[in-house]
Amino acid sequence: MHHDPLTVAIFGYGNLGSAIVEGAVRRRLLHPREVVVVEPDPGARGRAERLGCRIARDASDWSAAPRAVVSVKPQAWGDVAASLAGHPGDRLLISVMAGLPIVRIRADAGRTTRVARAMPNVPARLGLAITAIASDAGVSPEDAAYVRRLFEGIGEVVEIPERHFHAVTALSGSGPAYIFRLAECLEETARSLGLPPAVARALVSRTIRGAGAMLVEDGAEPERLRDAVTSRGGTTAAALEQFERWGLGPAVSDAVAAAAQRSRELAGETPLSTT
Repeated sequence: MHHDPLTVAIFGYGNLGSAIVEGAVRRRLLHPREVVVVEPDPGARGRAERLGCRIARDASDWSAAPRAVVSVKPQAWGDVAASLAGHPGDRLLISVMAGLPIVRIRADAGRTTRVARAMPNVPARLGLAITAIASDAGVSPEDAAYVRRLFEGIGEVVEIPERHFHAVTALSGSGPAYIFRLAECLEETARSLGLPPAVARALVSRTIRGAGAMLVEDGAEPERLRDAVTSRGGTTAAALEQFERWGLGPAVSDAVAAAAQRSRELAGETPLSTT
């Protein structure tokens, strides 16, 4: 018999679901025995059990939880929604599913559900995510504070209206891949200049890490930081001139716009493009 009160059910204990729970446990927002995990994969269930979470065998194990975090792929939402709607309750549902709007989640999960939507990004597993949060009108200040604390366990949080989520997807959601692509290009170039691969990797990864830390810690505009390392007629200036010649600004602008448009298409807001 469990004596700890059940406070949250986690649907999906993959990379993101587990990072959220582990971050909350680390910050003592949650005790593992307060958490019940609904997860079909035995390996993921094993990770949750090792942390000390309860494992749901059927709906009676999770339906009393006043909060539910849904961290499944959007394709799996139909089954989770049917379970939630079949066991109605006055619960807060926190979705980290990409592309599913609050209005649809509430319609599928039942009218007594209060919905908050969060979009963390990949560095969540290092505690370095940036998470955007949007809430529907029914979410109380206490609910909103809980959601904020939950995602502060994996990094920083911004609260914005849901209409901005397509831009967030294109910037911070997909953004790590843009940085990884830049790193690939820099490493390839470093090797072509004769640097050993391990040295190239160290120089590129630490340069990106250090520059990112300066943006965060200094809080200065990127232009000011760039100017500070760019001497007139020097090596940095020579490189930046080539970036401008090849159109780095328009390339980035077009890329982010394409990601935001794809986000709108996948959410069903515009027809899917054929390209």
